[in-house]
Amino acid sequence: MIIKKIEMADSVSISEIEKSCFSDLSWSLEQIQSHLKNNSGIAIYSVKIIGYLLFLENPYEIEILRLGVSPKERNKGYSTILISELCKTGKEIFLEVSSLNLTALQLYKKCGFEMISERKKYYTDGSDALVLKKNPRQSANPIF
Repeated sequence: MIIKKIEMADSVSISEIEKSCFSDLSWSLEQIQSHLKNNSGIAIYSVKIIGYLLFLENPYEIEILRLGVSPKERNKGYSTILISELCKTGKEIFLEVSSLNLTALQLYKKCGFEMISERKKYYTDGSDALVLKKNPRQSANPIF
C-alpha cells in the first residue's frame, strides 16, 4: 500500500470510485480534472487506487472536499489513513458533512474533528451541513 499525490492520469480511476460512493451527487470527470489542475489530492494505491481525498490547501489550513473509498475496500481503515496523512501537515483541517451521513460522522469523530458551525437545511434533501474542524495537534474531541 502506497499513499501518494494524485496525478491527472488518475482522474478516471478517481471518477469511478466517486460515482460508486456518491452516485447522483458525484463530481464529474471534468470537475475532478479541473480540481487537480490547481489543487491537491492524495490516494491510497495497492494494485490500483482504492481510496482518495481531494482538498484545498493554503499556508494555514486544509479543507477536505471529497473523500471516497472503493466499496470493496471499505471498513479497512483507509479513510482514517488518508485523514492521518493530512494531519502530518500540522495545519487545521476543515470539512462539511451532512447531518444525515452517520457513517461519515462516526469516522470524523474517531479522527478527532469537532463541530464548529451548522448550516440549517443546506443540502437539497433538507439536511443540515455540519462544519467540522480538526487541529492535528489536539487529541480527539467529540463532535457534539
